[in-house]
Amino acid sequence: MAPDPDETTVVEDADHRGEQPAAAALSDVVLKTCDLANILARRATASRVELRSCRATGITLSNASLRDVLVRGTQLDLAGFDAATLDRVRFEDCVLREASFLDARLHSVAFENCDLSGADFTGVEVSRVEIVGCRLDRLRGVPSLRGVQMRWTDVLDNAGLFAASLGIAVLEEDAG
Repeated sequence: MAPDPDETTVVEDADHRGEQPAAAALSDVVLKTCDLANILARRATASRVELRSCRATGITLSNASLRDVLVRGTQLDLAGFDAATLDRVRFEDCVLREASFLDARLHSVAFENCDLSGADFTGVEVSRVEIVGCRLDRLRGVPSLRGVQMRWTDVLDNAGLFAASLGIAVLEEDAG
């Protein structure tokens, strides 16, 4: 999934805050500790790309196509992946609070040890998606995650969220 080290460009500490590239296409690139906050890159394409410890708060990748992408230790709160296609994408130890995946298509996507608090998955299409060890407080669009794979302990930790999304009222235990 990661870029081929022999054919990869490494970019470190670059500041691209707020850029609006006319046609964003990345291939065979590793971005380390770059500032990508508030970039507007609708319809962008990324193939064989890795982001390590970047800041991408508020990045907009609506209608984007991401394939063979690894995102590790990156701040992506308020990111917009609306109507994007993510294929073989892995998020590890990322902050995705309030991120939007509205109507996105996720195939072979993994979220591992990420903070997805308040993220919106309304209308997503999922296949072979894993959510492992993630924080899911206030997650929206839970019914759209039908078919997601999770560890049993993660399911139990989020039972209240799942019950609420199904309209299940939890009764209080008798003190008697």
